[in-house]
Amino acid sequence: MGALDIRLLAPLIILELLMKIIALNDLARRPPDQVKGPRLLWIFLILLVSMLGWVIYLVWGRDDQGHES
Repeated sequence: MGALDIRLLAPLIILELLMKIIALNDLARRPPDQVKGPRLLWIFLILLVSMLGWVIYLVWGRDDQGHES
């Protein structure tokens, strides 16, 4: 893998890490009645399922209608 390949992958790696941090932060701050399913499962999916774990949580794992702000 040459320097050009690393430069092409770097933005994707940074995006992946940033989105994992955003999803974990959202999960940590969200009240239990606004999380669909057990938190431990979501932590596992966010951290270990590359590129899809955080997408699945942010799209399907949150219940924005379960709590009024």
